[in-house]
Amino acid sequence: MSEIQTWKTQTHSADAAARQAIATAAIAGDMQKVAAITAALKPMEGALDALIKSRREWQQKMDALDALTKAEQTKEPQTRLRININWRVAGQNRLEQIIDAPQAAASMVTYIKTLVEVFGPGVLPRLQAIRVLKNALVSQSPLRDFMNPKQGEPYSHHRIGNTGWFVNTNTSTDHKKEQIDEIRKLLGLPLGAVRVEIVKKQPTDR
Repeated sequence: MSEIQTWKTQTHSADAAARQAIATAAIAGDMQKVAAITAALKPMEGALDALIKSRREWQQKMDALDALTKAEQTKEPQTRLRININWRVAGQNRLEQIIDAPQAAASMVTYIKTLVEVFGPGVLPRLQAIRVLKNALVSQSPLRDFMNPKQGEPYSHHRIGNTGWFVNTNTSTDHKKEQIDEIRKLLGLPLGAVRVEIVKKQPTDR
């Protein structure tokens, strides 16, 4: 930024000199010179503003690139969720079920959808007791309840089958794992009824 500061100092000095020359020419009645100096001064001011703006935009792009580069270098391995539901332990006459979708969000949605199929849609209002930041985990009005005020658009969310409800999936895999256990506790299911495992994705996973 030292070079920008030098240009700024030089421009301000030139501006002061030009204005003094304009005043002198005006007193002498040389309006042609006044007009010539004024016309030469205007683009100098605009050019400096453009240089400062371009330098700022360049720095912003460099900072964004640097952040992306560092994020790529330190990025944690991608993960998914494997959910094992022992329905007999949960008091249901159903075979053991494993939910293992390629994406953690998809496993979360399938888990909640399955609970609705087994226990009924009354499960969904109860899940509003589980919070994601200041909002409920599930909602029937995602454009209102999942809205990101800074971005002006809703957080990531997914439809829960044909229930008319949606689940907020704007959380890490670790957080989703905790929420799945919160759901188990909320519904009063025994400890061994639902087991959740975080699995590292393989290159073949989609």
